[in-house]
Amino acid sequence: IDGRVFNSSRQANGRAEGQRSVWVDVGMKVPGRDDRAHIAIFDHPKNPGFPTAWRVDGQLGVGPASSRNGAWKIAKGRKAAFRHRLICYTGKLNDAELTKKWSQFSGHGYASVLWGLAQREGRDAVSLAPFDALKKMTVQDGFKVNVFAAEPMITQPMAFCWDSRGRMWIAENRDYETRGRGFSNSGDSRILILEDTDSDGMLDTRKVFLEGVAFPAAIAVGFDGLWLGAPPNLLYVPDRNGDDKADVEDIEIRLTGWGIRDRHETLNSFHWGPDGWLYGCQGFATPSRVGKPAGKGKIYRHKEPFPRNIQSLRGRCPRIQQSLGHRLRCQGAALHLGLCYSPSLARDPGRDLPSPGWPALQSLCLQRHSYHHQSPPSLGPWRSQGLPLRRLSR
Repeated sequence: IDGRVFNSSRQANGRAEGQRSVWVDVGMKVPGRDDRAHIAIFDHPKNPGFPTAWRVDGQLGVGPASSRNGAWKIAKGRKAAFRHRLICYTGKLNDAELTKKWSQFSGHGYASVLWGLAQREGRDAVSLAPFDALKKMTVQDGFKVNVFAAEPMITQPMAFCWDSRGRMWIAENRDYETRGRGFSNSGDSRILILEDTDSDGMLDTRKVFLEGVAFPAAIAVGFDGLWLGAPPNLLYVPDRNGDDKADVEDIEIRLTGWGIRDRHETLNSFHWGPDGWLYGCQGFATPSRVGKPAGKGKIYRHKEPFPRNIQSLRGRCPRIQQSLGHRLRCQGAALHLGLCYSPSLARDPGRDLPSPGWPALQSLCLQRHSYHHQSPPSLGPWRSQGLPLRRLSR
């Protein structure tokens, strides 16, 4: 049969078997037509077990299968009502349009349904021991999976990187707490160095490089030390004698002013580019006012409250620009951070870009597309040069 089954989670044919989704679509060629004929079946939030699991067989047979979510019954003398809507159409499947029609039918937003499903699956998930997890994995031919590191060797890792010796550096962020509790209550966050000394595919040595810096969120090794993102600061932690111990008395605050309103959207994901610059990210939902520190700045420790006015931490730095608390454009000694996002950027790519002469990299996700574009200094203004967006993936 020339056809396909496709669900709201974008799983097709056999991958959709037994999976929960708010709608499922069957499309197939029929006599007398060059395109496919489709039947889409909508689930409803009032149906038992919503969103339901769907049976999908090898002959394009589909149907709701509530029993896949666990045994259920209708008590004697009671009744159950199931609500579905069928949409029949021809042509090309437009899953975004189907989801929009489903929202109109159900009165619910799709994102909220997915979030509720993720929470439910998280609560029901079984926590596996490392080697038990290996047994559950399906691996492509020619590949092998092994346990590289696991608890108790590492706990609560938030960031990692590699050094030139093939060692893994881990930021153990034990201060990742709720907004109402502060950001440094644990007091034992640390930076580890892990190494596989016998090349058996498992880390076997652990060193503690640094302890006691609150909320380590991003790390990169370079220039005889560690670049550490620990909001509100970007720190340079030297190790000039190479003994794998931080020179804690010589820690420098290179930049400051990162916010922490949304814990998982503060500065993150440091990596060195082929141009020798350090690149990093910040989420759009955490306002920041980044600049050079006033004086030597302040390193925050255990139980110290996060500063309420991050703008007051900054000294004068005319080259650093910040607007609306959402866009990050930074340039400082031996460092360039140029990855940014803003709400207006999602509406008008290319609008909130650095001024002429600013080398920068920008990545963003708009609906189903991922874009990347960059401007070397020689190109001058982004918009006046008409630099096009380049779509990397879809």
